[in-house]
Amino acid sequence: MLTEQFSTVGSVIIVATILCIGLLLTSDGFVFNLVYKMVAFPARILLMPVLMVLYGGQSKTGQGPQDPPPDGDDPDEEGAESEQRAANRDDSLPVVSKAPLAASAKESATAVEFRVNPPVKINVQQKSWFASSDGRMPHVDLPPHDILDDAEEFPFELLAAKAQQSAAILEKTFEDFGLNVKVTEVDTGPVVTQFELNLEAGLRVSKIYNLQDDLAIALRVPAVRVVSPIPGKNTVGVEVPNDKRVMVRLKELLDATSAEADAMRIPIFLGKDVSGRPLVV
Repeated sequence: MLTEQFSTVGSVIIVATILCIGLLLTSDGFVFNLVYKMVAFPARILLMPVLMVLYGGQSKTGQGPQDPPPDGDDPDEEGAESEQRAANRDDSLPVVSKAPLAASAKESATAVEFRVNPPVKINVQQKSWFASSDGRMPHVDLPPHDILDDAEEFPFELLAAKAQQSAAILEKTFEDFGLNVKVTEVDTGPVVTQFELNLEAGLRVSKIYNLQDDLAIALRVPAVRVVSPIPGKNTVGVEVPNDKRVMVRLKELLDATSAEADAMRIPIFLGKDVSGRPLVV
């Protein structure tokens, strides 16, 4: 198409111009690198002999002439003498090994002894704190019982009436859960009231345990406790807290257990059980 509109020379000029513009647009440094290589490569080839001559002369002048060895000195003899001096120097240095160091460290560790104190020895003396030196009990005047507070009045009628109502509620609650359980006996104590239960044959005690929360809700108390078995019996009991708690005084325990306490060397008064019996050990 270009040859139809332009001459051959004009077509070549247009194509070359478009090619140069394309190269410039493709990469800014491509043309410059190409021109640099085209100019630098022939110049390096032309200047190579001159550079070799210059660098060769500098290397020779840098080394300098070697001084001839002085008369009477043999290089072999000098090497032998230097080896002998090195050997003598090595012999003069002290030889250090790891084994003596370890042995010395072990000896120093065993040489130092630390003070180890034995346990304190306690002198045990067979002494009776409640008997005199001659083996006889000293006479001690005990304080009278009058200084102690009297026992509180036990509200048996009130607790008995409440126990009747609670027993009926217990039987009704067991019946609602399909259990045939009857209350056979009631013990009123200072803090709790114990209801003795008679279970039908084949009834598991675990079913009674599982109803503790339901029994507490039915009796309107914070909690109940199932006792299985009741000490000294083969029955199950349910302990219910009393509405009115009675304080157990030391004076009534001393008066009630005077005979048992006299037979003991150091009696300890614990209180009362569920049935109201005093406990002393």
